[in-house]
Amino acid sequence: MLSRELKADACLNLQMGSMWESKGSVKESSSQSKKYSIQIEGLDPESARRLFWSFSYHEAPGPLEAVSQLQKLCCQWLRPDINSKEHIFELLVLDQFLALLPWEIQNWVQKHHPQNVKQAVFLVEWLQRKPDGAKNEVRKKIPYICNEIG
Repeated sequence: MLSRELKADACLNLQMGSMWESKGSVKESSSQSKKYSIQIEGLDPESARRLFWSFSYHEAPGPLEAVSQLQKLCCQWLRPDINSKEHIFELLVLDQFLALLPWEIQNWVQKHHPQNVKQAVFLVEWLQRKPDGAKNEVRKKIPYICNEIG
């Protein structure tokens, strides 16, 4: 359901972009936008996520191009064409949860590539329970444990 809505929104956005370009004001900067969009095509979801959150308004020639680039990055990250709305929700919550963590914990958890919130919570709770010496011993077991948590 969400996938259809997002596709419809994407189509509407493309139509609006075409309409605005026909007015002339955006037409001049469209070649700059095309040059920039070439650099973000074909990114893996993780790279697209990082670029989405670090994107700066000043990286685009104008506001329409900035929004367009954010939409492209978001689609490459969340993949609404193949992911369910539940999975997209999970990705957004996971990303925000990781962003809330203290930097050291965030960095450690991200190294273990949790695939969902449940795995991320498990990693944080596990890390908080273990004394520093024991963390190194069990670190090798974490990927297997995360796979079992699913």
